[in-house]
Amino acid sequence: MTFQWKNQRSLIWMRLLPTLLLLALTLCSIIWYGAYYSNQPAEFFRRWPFILWIATSFLFAVYFFVSLFRRRLQNANNYFCYLCIVLFVGLEMTLQIKPELTPGRLMPYLPKKTVEKIRIAIAHKWGYYTGENMIFHYVPSQQLNYGQLKRPCIFIDEEGFRNPNQNAKKYDFVLLGDSMIFGLDACKDLADRFKAIGNSAINLGMEGYAPQQYRDVYKKYIIEKNVQHKNVLVFLYIGNDFTDAEEYQRIQDENGDYTDYVIGETYGNPRLPLVLNLLKGLPHYLLQSWQAEFDDGDFPGNSTEDTEDMIDGRVIELPYTTFGVDDWLWPPPAINGDDAKWALVRTALDEIISLAVQSEATPWLFLLPSPLTVYSEFELNPPPNNSLHKFDRRHAAIRNLLEKYAKSKSVTFFDLDTPLKVEIANKFLFVAKNDGHFNDSGFDKVFEQITAVLGIR
Repeated sequence: MTFQWKNQRSLIWMRLLPTLLLLALTLCSIIWYGAYYSNQPAEFFRRWPFILWIATSFLFAVYFFVSLFRRRLQNANNYFCYLCIVLFVGLEMTLQIKPELTPGRLMPYLPKKTVEKIRIAIAHKWGYYTGENMIFHYVPSQQLNYGQLKRPCIFIDEEGFRNPNQNAKKYDFVLLGDSMIFGLDACKDLADRFKAIGNSAINLGMEGYAPQQYRDVYKKYIIEKNVQHKNVLVFLYIGNDFTDAEEYQRIQDENGDYTDYVIGETYGNPRLPLVLNLLKGLPHYLLQSWQAEFDDGDFPGNSTEDTEDMIDGRVIELPYTTFGVDDWLWPPPAINGDDAKWALVRTALDEIISLAVQSEATPWLFLLPSPLTVYSEFELNPPPNNSLHKFDRRHAAIRNLLEKYAKSKSVTFFDLDTPLKVEIANKFLFVAKNDGHFNDSGFDKVFEQITAVLGIR
């Protein structure tokens, strides 16, 4: 009789276990979010997606609690749990074999080693990055196939850069920059334009580069190979070069390499199954999809350093088109002479200029603007005291720093912001309304301005 009672009690607990587990997970979700915002309740109530998540979790908790006393609901919960276990095992096996199937926006929640496996798999398929130390570039000697988009007019050389059919030992111009200079969406980059007017040029620009990487590639591919060159053109992009410089330094201080830089920070726990890592990050992923704003930088998906920089809903009215812009247009950072980011950029520039002078080459410094300053004169009904002109003021502060710096180094400096402001009224210069990279018209204008500064036509 005692054995039968114990056996019956065990069966009851086994039937209740899935419901108890679901109830515990739901309560953990509520407690986790409550603890996260316990010291900033005003911030919590300002963010409706978090409130919605808590409210939904609370309703599920009530349902699972009621299920403890309803046999039919328990059976439904059991079947749901069994289905989840089957799906969990199947999905885990799939991701272990082919982790590159993970959606791109969920990758930051995976462990770093898994993300690196994904990067390698993607590199073989699409020609993404490879490299060493803090230098990275495209897989060498290929016609560029970027993601799902093919670029038949872009050929990657034997070093992984955009310089087809050349291995010269002498150049008139060496170009250093990031994706703005690489020119992913233009069939002719600046180097092609120099060649068209009878000057030899090599483009060492690469997507994602920081100013320190401008220095690294200049040293590796030009200085250490004793490549003769007359001019070094350094293109600083105001939208992300300062933050990229900080990220480069952080990774270097932690003895990381280019994989840490390309992959970025990951949040996965290597001791947990991949599916659990994704489930742990799923709430944040959903909140990002609802355009939740994260201010403290603890989670992936932050798009700006300051909520005052959020520009969703702004409207730009050009003479030939009107469109809205979002918060992905790289607002100029607030930088002053004592800023650590400026110190990092300045140090990289010091080394580039020193190497150029030692090689008897002439260094030139150009500042590429954010689209937000190019558009600032054309904002329709700007909010009071918060128009895009505030980014003009930030741009001017950085321009002043660079002007003083260039003067101290006897280097010619030129800011491309004003010429692009004028030209945008006549034709569109970017690859898309919410993108800051130049199309062919944009490169034409940039090239026109820099050749004028260089004194060549």
